[in-house]
Amino acid sequence: GMDDALSALRDEEQRSAWAAGLNGVAGSESTAPLLAGATTRMLLDAKTLDAVEAGRRMSLALSRAVEPPAAAAWVEGFLGSSALVLVHDRALFDLIDGWINSLGRDDFDAVARLLRRSFATFPPAERRQLGELVARGEGAAPFARSAMDFNEARAASVLPVLRLVLGTRGRP
Repeated sequence: GMDDALSALRDEEQRSAWAAGLNGVAGSESTAPLLAGATTRMLLDAKTLDAVEAGRRMSLALSRAVEPPAAAAWVEGFLGSSALVLVHDRALFDLIDGWINSLGRDDFDAVARLLRRSFATFPPAERRQLGELVARGEGAAPFARSAMDFNEARAASVLPVLRLVLGTRGRP
């Protein structure tokens, strides 16, 4: 609400102070991951933060050093109720896609439940667009070793969960 109010006022001094405060919250190690992701998205939307820096912060939040539930909370905060940033920014989409592809089965199962909450709030058109990107295999999958290591049966086993998360039901 504060962000919207300051945008309506168009007072650059107050907006600059607000952005500095948000940046402090987003960059603090003591900030809850959900809040850190949300403040990073607010800074990106306000063009106070560029996509490269947002991608760097996302990469840190999704690194292997971060527990998967904390990483999922960061993603939930960052995405909020809109997935359009992922549809339109391939670098951010690729980061999340690569992170999901890097998860082991147990971590994926735990994270899928958490992320479903976020994806359920997206408008149907956004979920469909994300589903189409995934179905076309447009993700970066930076953690894949080679085509020889690809296990089609294992990959197909996640499709029901993916359809559930994206809300595409019978469609890929």
